[in-house]
Amino acid sequence: MLACNGLIDDTSKPVGGFWNSDSTSGGSWNSDSTGAVSGRESSDDGDFGAAGKSGWYEQKPKSVFGRPIRVICLHGTSSCPDMMKMQLQALEKECKGCVEFIYLKGKVKLSEADACRPEVAKMRQVLKNEDLTSWVRYATTTPLDAGGVLDYDGLEEAADDLEEEMQKHAPIDGVVAFSQGSNVASLLAGRAVTGKGTPLAFIVHMSSSMPTWAGRYPEYFATSLRIPSFHVWGQTDSTIQSNRPEQMAGLYTAPEIVQHSGDHRPLPKEKAEADCLAKKILDFMERAIEA
Repeated sequence: MLACNGLIDDTSKPVGGFWNSDSTSGGSWNSDSTGAVSGRESSDDGDFGAAGKSGWYEQKPKSVFGRPIRVICLHGTSSCPDMMKMQLQALEKECKGCVEFIYLKGKVKLSEADACRPEVAKMRQVLKNEDLTSWVRYATTTPLDAGGVLDYDGLEEAADDLEEEMQKHAPIDGVVAFSQGSNVASLLAGRAVTGKGTPLAFIVHMSSSMPTWAGRYPEYFATSLRIPSFHVWGQTDSTIQSNRPEQMAGLYTAPEIVQHSGDHRPLPKEKAEADCLAKKILDFMERAIEA
């Protein structure tokens, strides 16, 4: 894979575990003695290693003919498609002519508390007249207390809405999603793999959270997700300690993992590093389509 200054390729690093639901304490994350997940393998070779040889889930799309790869893009909390498009400029440029990006908008309006958040104020300076939305509401209040974990209400309803959007925009080959959108995308992956949703060829997770909700949906997450997945987050993201994005990767067979030098953003600020990461993501999508 490409080597880039500022990027850390963590694909071979053990990840994973499982979320143990506990109605009294909220639950806890458990890993095995090595930190790896039984049955989940990591590889950065072109055929996705053992996972590519043994096969992905049965309904996985396996190539496109005569058209670009088509992906839906899911923005973060209290955001909008225009902001996501700005955040993915380097990726769009790299993928020009190869990938079609379809930006979807969350349906959950901002609460009064959301509207007062500093990051929302910064966003409004850039997008003064945009209607900012989310995909779901928080079941736990942010910022989190020490030891707190992020969770949501309405995940299933959000996934239902996104399934409808994917049907409207069909064919859809994959998902590129950031922050809260990335968390919701885990349900789309689970539904695809278990035959309960739109078949997808891959998922790109950006700045995810620990999937505490996985225990509520055993029909999707009882076994590792046999779908190509790419996971990226910033090394200086202030939410890493509480969100633990590496645990999202632990839901998947053979996750590809890269850290960039930035904070809570899809791609780093530094242009050369962003361009290199964009090349990695395009390379992943093209390999995943054919796998």
